[in-house]
Amino acid sequence: MRITNTRVSRSMARMATVAMLATGGIGIAAAPAFAFPSGCSTPDIVEDGVKVGAYSRCTGGTGSHQITIACKGIAGVNWFTGPWKKVGSISSRECPLGTSLYSKFNTLSST
Repeated sequence: MRITNTRVSRSMARMATVAMLATGGIGIAAAPAFAFPSGCSTPDIVEDGVKVGAYSRCTGGTGSHQITIACKGIAGVNWFTGPWKKVGSISSRECPLGTSLYSKFNTLSST
């Protein structure tokens, strides 16, 4: 049996839409907004021509950033992290004495 009454179909569609909106079925307004730092750079810290660390600086967006560096010495490569900093502040880290910068990266967070 086929229902062809468009008034019944439209009413049911409206009721379903209202019910979905009332229970948050679409969820557009309920979704949290996440923003990350932007405009970030990770320059080296150089002393006497030797790369001894790095820092991260982010100039836009929101959230936090953190520098992570790898330092290489006689004992091999070890990883170190700088402090988490908000946009506009600098997160820096230097290698321990007797080691030099081997690698670096910047971690971004929305909080």
